[in-house]
Amino acid sequence: MRKISKRGVALFLALTMTISALQTCVFATESKSTEVEATQVKDSEIVETEENERENEDAGERHSTGTFSIVRIEETFTEMIQQASPASNENGTENTADEETEGSITYTLENGVLTIRGTGAITDGAFQNNTDITEVIIEDGVTEISSNAFRGCTNLVKIMVPDSIISIDNYAFEGCKALTGVVLPKNLENLGVLAFGGCTALTEIQIPASLTTVDSSKSYSSEVGAFKGSGLQKATIEDGMQTIPSYLFFGSEKLTTVTIPDSVTVIDNYAFDRCTALTGVVLPKNLEKFGILAFGECTALTEIQIPASLTTVDSSKSYSSEAGAFKGSGLQKATIEDGMQTIPSYLFFGSEKLTTVTIPDSVTVIGNYVFNGCIGLRNLQIPSSVTTVEKDTFTNCDNLTIYCDNPSEILIYAIENNISVQIANMFTDDDSYVLNRDGTNIYANMDSMSVNGTVPITVQYSIKDAWIQKISDMSIKLFLPNGVEFDESTLMVDGELCTDYQYDDERTVTIPVSKAEGIIKYSVKTSGSEKFNGYTALQLKKNGVSAYELIGILNEIVEPLTIEVPDITGTETINVSGAAPASTAVSVAVDGDQQITVMSNKNGRWSTEVTLIQPQDYTSHEIDVSCFYNEKEISKVADITYCSDQATMTDFTMTYNEHNVIKTCDLMNRDYVRPKVYYLPG
Repeated sequence: MRKISKRGVALFLALTMTISALQTCVFATESKSTEVEATQVKDSEIVETEENERENEDAGERHSTGTFSIVRIEETFTEMIQQASPASNENGTENTADEETEGSITYTLENGVLTIRGTGAITDGAFQNNTDITEVIIEDGVTEISSNAFRGCTNLVKIMVPDSIISIDNYAFEGCKALTGVVLPKNLENLGVLAFGGCTALTEIQIPASLTTVDSSKSYSSEVGAFKGSGLQKATIEDGMQTIPSYLFFGSEKLTTVTIPDSVTVIDNYAFDRCTALTGVVLPKNLEKFGILAFGECTALTEIQIPASLTTVDSSKSYSSEAGAFKGSGLQKATIEDGMQTIPSYLFFGSEKLTTVTIPDSVTVIGNYVFNGCIGLRNLQIPSSVTTVEKDTFTNCDNLTIYCDNPSEILIYAIENNISVQIANMFTDDDSYVLNRDGTNIYANMDSMSVNGTVPITVQYSIKDAWIQKISDMSIKLFLPNGVEFDESTLMVDGELCTDYQYDDERTVTIPVSKAEGIIKYSVKTSGSEKFNGYTALQLKKNGVSAYELIGILNEIVEPLTIEVPDITGTETINVSGAAPASTAVSVAVDGDQQITVMSNKNGRWSTEVTLIQPQDYTSHEIDVSCFYNEKEISKVADITYCSDQATMTDFTMTYNEHNVIKTCDLMNRDYVRPKVYYLPG
């Protein structure tokens, strides 16, 4: 209810005195039966009662007969008082020092300074769009600044908020473009959606340790974050805070620096998401958990050190691809602090610009999806201390090469998951190893593949004398390169065709062995895959305990498309051939003009004849071949020189005796597996 202003009170007293004077001038009637006529009060004029012919001396009767007029006069004076009240602006807020009341809150506005006192909450939209307010002073006792309370007060520069305030609600100061001085109360618990959104002059803030919640009820519409669209550049988290609330600085695009105390253990979901100018971040040494996209799309953030205390990255929305603490950020370099044992799942998920990661020897486990989608990560050294890597840790890391020790668990992991691998440290033998390295190796004849797509592989193993009596249940495990076809008819053990083996029809062949040394040979047919990675291991029991030792690895890079032509030709028609992905169309052009398209066979081989158009002696011609591989067009180019007097081989046949049977082999034919021919002199 509105209180009467000081001017109103003065006017009321003056009018009361006038009423008293009028009462003394009223003439009483001589008889109680005589009616008193009274005229109505019009336009605030004082109406006098008509005199009766007979005067009544009784004071009580005189008061009784004057009651009607006095009441009407008082009503008229009340209207005059209301009309005399100070003028209000369009928001109902007085432009003078007069005091107003809203519930249990009272306020005065004088010379642009709004003073608020009382208890409870400032009502919703109480001063919304009031351009007369330049400063707000809220006295102790007020507990809440409700939604829209000062929204759009574009001339508001400074606010003083008492520690009794525990909540600053949605849009409370949104759009206060001149607001610069804000000291948040030390007992503040809640900040609403865009509480200081669009406060473009606000450049610095300290967040009290008491803050626990930032409203996210409108996150579906991207209207989230307490400071989104503000001019905030620097933020300091008060020591004592344990959890930085979700969405706190969401969309604070001008924020460059934040100071986080070591008391913080959780940086919750989207806390700094889309802070595109944020560069300097030192994470607290006691940090335990990252929320979803805690630093998502922080495009200026290029480097970070992850404390050893970190154990968890929230993955509750991984189904929607909203995962990872740094997805979409500009992160290029990350260092894991020594002492961490498990790198948490999803840590660097979607960090496409990440190129360098340092992993300490303390790490033993790398969680799932840690590097998923890190397409910029090309080289990663992983220490031999790592014994467990989850299956999808490196999914979509198409350009990655892992550097690791030989032997190591990560080496086996890389090969089994088709990741390029390089040996960082050479093997150092000691008495604990069963295999004698001088007689243990694996070799693949890659030159054969360029001829007919078939690669012969030889495995040799040898057991140390000291271990021969201490081991049992030996078998050789062949883990084949991805995408090859295992030719079972070529599997030989110590020169004899092997029939005692298990093949899982994918990549693993297991061969029982009993001798202390042996040689295993087999062939695979390639399909044009770029990576030719596999390994061979000895599986056994050492002193009754199951174990294995790595014999060796296959680690070759295969060109998916090749072209083979002679350097010089004396004929216009020439034969060209090469490797390509299996069953793929290969286009062949001469000097820029396409001549023919052929299909590669299931072994990844192709060949055809092309014609040089009007060749001249000693001129060079360009042969260009192309095909599609992994949905991308790839090509190769070779040059050939024409010389009319150049001799050309047209036939090359080998004749040999195999078990008293004379056979021939056309060495010019590259479309089949050549026989193994042994020369026995004498």
